[in-house]
Amino acid sequence: MVDIVLYTSALRTLARPGRLIWSVLLALAAPLLAILVKHASSASHHPVLDPYEHSLHLYNAFSSLMIFGFVLVILSVLSSTGIILQEVEQKTIVYLLTRPVARWRILLARYFASITLTTAVAWGSTVLLALGTLGIGGFTQAPVGRDMGVLLLGAFAYTSLFLLLCSMVNRALIPLVAGLLYGFLWETLIPQLPGNFRAISLMSYIHVLAPHHVNKANTDTSGSLLGFGGTSGSGFHITTALSWGVLCSVAAGCLVLAILVFSSREYVGRAEGG
Repeated sequence: MVDIVLYTSALRTLARPGRLIWSVLLALAAPLLAILVKHASSASHHPVLDPYEHSLHLYNAFSSLMIFGFVLVILSVLSSTGIILQEVEQKTIVYLLTRPVARWRILLARYFASITLTTAVAWGSTVLLALGTLGIGGFTQAPVGRDMGVLLLGAFAYTSLFLLLCSMVNRALIPLVAGLLYGFLWETLIPQLPGNFRAISLMSYIHVLAPHHVNKANTDTSGSLLGFGGTSGSGFHITTALSWGVLCSVAAGCLVLAILVFSSREYVGRAEGG
């Protein structure tokens, strides 16, 4: 019962109107842009030869670039930052930790609330993208179910990683900036480098579990607008089994370490502890 109360309280905090509006905007970004590109392609002087293949291409491109590469990562950063450091910034961390509840239970409740919000937004964006590009008739042809499963696994991995970082610092700005740089630079550039660099990118393993193949011959207007490019296939070979192992290990390992740090570290409000 206590765990449910902690979870619902954390979920209400994460889903406050201000944050909820930004989450909805993130969820709508990929579907709306995909629809605009689809209509731009239809109105061009060189219409695509196969409308269905073009629609599937749009789903794959926007799912890979925006939902997996942007929405998943950015929401994981923002929600995990609020698990601990929001209380530090608001100087309420002391009151939170003086409750007669074990610290690990408080952290886990907030962790699962963060996972819930991140996954719900990413899932909603995926469903809307499939409907916007393929319509109801072709909805079942897109790998929506597979993508939703991998998004859940990715949410666990990224949230655990950023939560570990948040548990070790006393300022929200540090993990927030680090997380954004990681998402926009590291996870974007590293998988494109030749050789074995892609082995140190979580997104490389996610793309193996949820590959989004793009028909190069059917890109037309969308290809030029998106600048879509695949992950380098040379160098380190990543298998499906390895991808599952790495992502599950990162999710579990970082979460355990975050719990250990949070359970033993002293936290004070910024006004008291700087």
